[in-house]
Amino acid sequence: MKINNRYGKKIDLSKLKINVFSSLNEHLEKIQQITHYLEKNQIPVEQNECYICGSNQITPFSSVYNFSYVECNVCSHVYTTKRYTEEAIQNFYQTNEYYSKTTYASKQSCYYRRENVAKPKFDFLETFINKNDDDKKRLLDVGAGIGDFVSVALEKGWQATGLEISLHSVKFAKEFFGVDLKQQILEKFYTNNCNNLNNFNAISFIGVLEHVVNPINHLKIAHNLLKESGVLLIQVPNSNSLTTFLQSVFPENVFRHMNPIEHIMLFSKLSIEKALDRTGFYPIAYWWHGMDIYELLNNLVLINKKVHGSRFQKAIMKNMNDLQFTLDQSELSDRIICVARKK
Repeated sequence: MKINNRYGKKIDLSKLKINVFSSLNEHLEKIQQITHYLEKNQIPVEQNECYICGSNQITPFSSVYNFSYVECNVCSHVYTTKRYTEEAIQNFYQTNEYYSKTTYASKQSCYYRRENVAKPKFDFLETFINKNDDDKKRLLDVGAGIGDFVSVALEKGWQATGLEISLHSVKFAKEFFGVDLKQQILEKFYTNNCNNLNNFNAISFIGVLEHVVNPINHLKIAHNLLKESGVLLIQVPNSNSLTTFLQSVFPENVFRHMNPIEHIMLFSKLSIEKALDRTGFYPIAYWWHGMDIYELLNNLVLINKKVHGSRFQKAIMKNMNDLQFTLDQSELSDRIICVARKK
């Protein structure tokens, strides 16, 4: 079957990342403080096998903040050899407001994010929905953040349910988008809806699977909840990206992507397809776009303060989308969006 490939997406990062741009060094310091706090207050556990294929054959990949990333020799999945427990990870995201505020829940950028990030993703997903499905289509958005994706689905006439464990994000979604999210993990939602299987037209995991310790189980649950020929949308960090290569060289400047507190794993195209095949899906489309030029520029600012406000920085900002598009076409973007169909 031919797979649909899309490359690039124009975005104004000065509007999307206004909080980070205005205080880059402070943001980096805050992330480092969180990392060291967890390191001092939580006991990590060893991860001895690949999350996707179960192999223990690995090659060293990179090291960030005392965490070692390795690459699976079988499916090329990249993951940290130690991580915190599932309970510790859930507690962190439930209570920590900083990640929510700086990544999604920003009053200055949330409406821009909805129209220019969430809406294009939903439109991409909707392209692959069976036109013969019921008029009232149903979406489950896992890790719904501030509810922007759910908000778009509701606007398009869908019945949409969002799951989000961050209390701050749930409150933000209600205040700014009027969306009622369920503060619930997927496993709990599934337990409560076991008599309501095969009922969703689409399920989305946008920036979720790289955080959890059981991505295969999440995909199996999605398979059970989806209708026949239902559609899955996942967005994951790409291990084979310019950002990954850059952060491997400058690990002291990492505050996104290969942050071991946030992303305990990075996916390759091969490991995505392995995970999908194991859980009853097959890929039908990929969308390659990222923020690698943004990452490069941030590193240059952190390395040399003269870059900030310079003609060089302004020139990069002006041409960022064109530069990024070149990377996207080479499939070197730091994120991969994949749409898959239930077998």
